Amino acid sequence: MNYVAARGLVASKNSVINEMWWQSCIEGCSWNIPLKEILRMTEIRPFTSDRVLIVENSGVFSIQGDLLLEVPILCSSGQFIYAVWRMLRKLVESQTQLYYVGDMDPEGLFMVQRLIDAFPEHLQTIAMNLATYQKIATKSELSAARIKQLQRIQDPRLAPVAEKIKVTHQIALQEGFLTELMDEIEWEFAE
Repeated sequence: MNYVAARGLVASKNSVINEMWWQSCIEGCSWNIPLKEILRMTEIRPFTSDRVLIVENSGVFSIQGDLLLEVPILCSSGQFIYAVWRMLRKLVESQTQLYYVGDMDPEGLFMVQRLIDAFPEHLQTIAMNLATYQKIATKSELSAARIKQLQRIQDPRLAPVAEKIKVTHQIALQEGFLTELMDEIEWEFAE
């Protein structure tokens, strides 16, 4: 089950655009792209811009896919499996700017830190900041092991959120900041 759910991405092999990828963009459909298809392509890029939105949560991906029809989007489904990494590398090779949104909990912050470490010049976060966190944070049972994960958060954009989580034991899930998220996406992806 090594695939990436996506919409709005076009791919080519040796400068020839793949018809399946092209038609999915024309039709505006989301589809699960198998690793095999990702590896076959020599270039993958957004259909309509130089930016792509990466969403951690499949439910949020589904909602945004219906509301943000012009935004190229892919879903990591909460894990960075090999297909996700290969897709992201090919997007970065095509000079695509990556915009990521995930949960503001220890695991979500660690995931985005890994992306920042891998693609420091190409990755931005969407609505993953202290202001958004403070608006919608809710109490959560955080084990010592989960709190310890926050020590790995080094990026200055994420560190203040990590510190708040350590102190308050509160998290902010994507579903809780959809309004802020949608506003920021529309602003970032406006052309």
